[in-house]
Amino acid sequence: MVKEAQKQDRSWIVWMAIVVTAVVAAVGIAIWLQHQEIMKRVDSSFAKTTESDVSGHERFAEAYPQLTAENVFVYRNSREIQEILQKGSGIVFLCDPANTWCQHYAPLLNETAKSKEVNKIFYYNTPGGLKKSPADYKKIAGIINSAQSNESDVINVPCTVFVLNGKIIAIDTETAVDMSGDADPKDYWTPEHVEDFSNRINGYIDSINAK
Repeated sequence: MVKEAQKQDRSWIVWMAIVVTAVVAAVGIAIWLQHQEIMKRVDSSFAKTTESDVSGHERFAEAYPQLTAENVFVYRNSREIQEILQKGSGIVFLCDPANTWCQHYAPLLNETAKSKEVNKIFYYNTPGGLKKSPADYKKIAGIINSAQSNESDVINVPCTVFVLNGKIIAIDTETAVDMSGDADPKDYWTPEHVEDFSNRINGYIDSINAK
């Protein structure tokens, strides 16, 4: 009777081990599939050129008159920007059309991107994002600033972020600091500054394309 009971106990333990293993495997597969689905949505959402992207080019040109509708900028909302920064890949441009420095920075970024055959830069309108969802704006600011060891919840613009697989590779914030010492952006963007800017951005683009 004792041996029989021990045999039953061992059988029960084996059976429970099989059940637990199956449950753990099922949970693991479910998590993996969910992750794959999220990444698929992220990749497809950011890779495809949609009708809204096309209209977004025109909308961007209206906000930044120095550019035509043949620009590389496509609008993304706060949640989509967070997904790109945390899970996606690409270039994110955060700016304010009312900011004079943004108005001069955007055409330079557009020209450099086109020279590297970049056809899409994700654009986030900072004042619009802040007004629509202050909480999401602060989350975006936190993601970007933490990558620079900065605890601020403000996005200094112009700001361009280069992302690869959810990792921030580089951030360009030239002229994002207080530029009040320069009366006109035209005085700042000398041929030398433009060349330095182009070379730097080219390097950042290469860094996310080469990996």
